[in-house]
Amino acid sequence: MENASKALLIAAAILIAIVLITLGVIVLNKGKSAIGDVNLTDQEVSAFNSKWEGYLGNQLGSTVKSLQSSINNYNSTCNDGRYITFLSEGTALTDFAAAKPTRYNITISSGTNYNVTADYTSGGLICAIHISSGK
Repeated sequence: MENASKALLIAAAILIAIVLITLGVIVLNKGKSAIGDVNLTDQEVSAFNSKWEGYLGNQLGSTVKSLQSSINNYNSTCNDGRYITFLSEGTALTDFAAAKPTRYNITISSGTNYNVTADYTSGGLICAIHISSGK
C-alpha cells in the first residue's frame, strides 16, 4: 500500500511538471508573436516590404484589385501574426495586430486612379495599406 501511494505521488508530480512545461511553451510562443518585428534584420524587413511597395503611389484600379487579392492571399496563409490591413478612404487604422483580419472586399473601379499609401510598424514593416481616389 505504501508503494502504491508513493507511485501516485510521483505520477501527480510528473503530470504537474508536464502542465507547467506546456504553459511555459504557450507563454513563450505568445511572447514571440507579441514582439513581432523587433528581431528582424534590415534585409528581412526590406524583403517583406518589397512585396507591397511596388503598389504604392498612383495606381489604376486594376492594379489595386490585384493588391487587394494579394493582401487577402497573404493574410490567409500568414502564420506569424504580421497581417496587412487594407483600408479604403475614410477608414481609420485600429489595432491591426489584434486578430487575423477578415477577407477584404472593397469595391474598386478598374478604370479609376487610386492613391496607395502605407503605414509602418515601429520596426519598419508595412502593417496597413490605404487607398483613396486619385486625382
